Amino acid sequence: MARNTTTHLRTTLAITLVAVCATTVLTATPGTAQTVTDGSTDSTFTVTTDGYIDEVNAIAVMGSGRIVIGGPFGVERLNTDGTDDSSFTRIEFYEPYRDPASLFPPAVQSVLRRGTKILVGGENLCLDDFGSNCRGIFRFDESGRIDNTFRSESWYSDGDVFSIGWRSAAAGSGEDNIITGGNKPGFESSLPVVACIRSGGAGCLAFRDYEGSGGTRIDVVAVMASGRIVVGGDFDGGIKRLEINGVVDLTFSPPDALGTGMVTSIVQTGSKILVGGSFAGRIKRLTESGSEDTTFTPPTLNGDVYAIAVQGDGKILVGGSFAGKIKRLNSDGSTDGTFVPPRLDNSVRTIALQDDGKILIGGDFDGAIKRLNNPSQSSSDSRSGTILGGGGDSSSNAVWIIVIAAAGLAVVGGGVAAGVGIARRRKPAAQ
Repeated sequence: MARNTTTHLRTTLAITLVAVCATTVLTATPGTAQTVTDGSTDSTFTVTTDGYIDEVNAIAVMGSGRIVIGGPFGVERLNTDGTDDSSFTRIEFYEPYRDPASLFPPAVQSVLRRGTKILVGGENLCLDDFGSNCRGIFRFDESGRIDNTFRSESWYSDGDVFSIGWRSAAAGSGEDNIITGGNKPGFESSLPVVACIRSGGAGCLAFRDYEGSGGTRIDVVAVMASGRIVVGGDFDGGIKRLEINGVVDLTFSPPDALGTGMVTSIVQTGSKILVGGSFAGRIKRLTESGSEDTTFTPPTLNGDVYAIAVQGDGKILVGGSFAGKIKRLNSDGSTDGTFVPPRLDNSVRTIALQDDGKILIGGDFDGAIKRLNNPSQSSSDSRSGTILGGGGDSSSNAVWIIVIAAAGLAVVGGGVAAGVGIARRRKPAAQ
C-alpha cells in the first residue's frame, strides 16, 4: 500500500511539475523562458575589443577553446566567452613600402593552428613600417610572439597567402607539410601559385609549385585525405586537383561552370567535394572524379559563397553575400528550415565549428564576429535540446534541484543567471 501511494505521489508530482513547466517555462514573456534554436545568437559570447575589429576573415579555435581571429586589424585571441585574452599580444601588421603609387593596406586572410603554434597568411603583411620584414606567411607562438625559427623562402617575401592547409605525413608525403595558396609577382600582374613548405619554412623537396594561368590568385587550398590538393581561385577553370608532388591531376574533370567565376571555398565530405564561390550556381558538390553530383540540389543564391563548413551530422553551413548571409543545407542540398540565424547586415566570410557544436562566424557584418547556438549538435552544452526558463532579478532566481525518476524528467537549477533558471532535459538513453 505504501509503495503504491509513493508511486502515485511521484506521478502526481511529475504531472504537476510538467503542468507548471508548461505554463511558466513555455510562456514567451520577458525574463522567463525561450527555446534555444539552431542558429540563434549565443548571448554568453560578448566581444570586448574596444571596437577596432570591424572585419574578420579567418577564425581558428585553439585546443584550450580560446579563439584566434584575423583580419585587417591583424591577429587577436579571444577567451571562450568572447572577451579579450590579455595573455595574448595582438599581432599588428604594417603597410609595405613596395610601390608608392599603389600601396594597399595589410589584411590577414588565413589562420591555421598547429599545436600551440599559429600560422598566419595574408596580403601586404609587414612586421615593421620599413618594409624589411615582409612575407606572405608568418608563424607565431601561443602568446603572439614571432617564431623566428620559421623562415619562409622564395616568393613569400613578395607574394601574398590567402589560404593555408596542413598535410600530415600519413597522407602520403612522408612528412608533415604546410600547403599554401596565394600569388607571386609576375611580369605584368600577380600569378596564382600553390606551394609546399616544410616545418622550418623551407620548400618541400619533392613538390613542384603549381602556377595557374589566366588569373591572379589561388584563393583556397584543401588537402584531401589522400594527400592530393584541390585548389580554387580566379585562374582558368576555377579549380584543379594536384597530385602529392604538385603536378596537375588530369583525371579530375570539373564542370565548366566553375570557370565562370572565382572558387573561394572547398571542403571534402566523404569522397565528395563541396565547392563555393562566385561562379554560376554559387555552390556545387563534385564527385571524386570532379563531375557534378546531380543528387545535390542547393537553393538558388543571389550572392557569392565565401565559406562552407560541414557539421558532424552531414548538414552544411554556407556563408557569403547572399540574402540572409548564412544558411544551413541538408546533405542533399535542400534548405534546413530548423536553422534560424540572426539578421546580418553584411557578408559572412568565415565559419568555424567548436567542439561543443556551436558555430563561430566572422565577416564584415556589424560586430564582425558572432557565436551561434547549435543545440542539435551539442553534446556537452546543458542546454542542448532543452527549454530554458527562469526570470526575476539575481536575488530571486534560485531554483531547487528536483529529480523525478518515475516521469523520466529532470528539472535542474540553482543560483544561476537571471533568465536561465530552469533546464528541462530529454531523458537520457538507457545504458
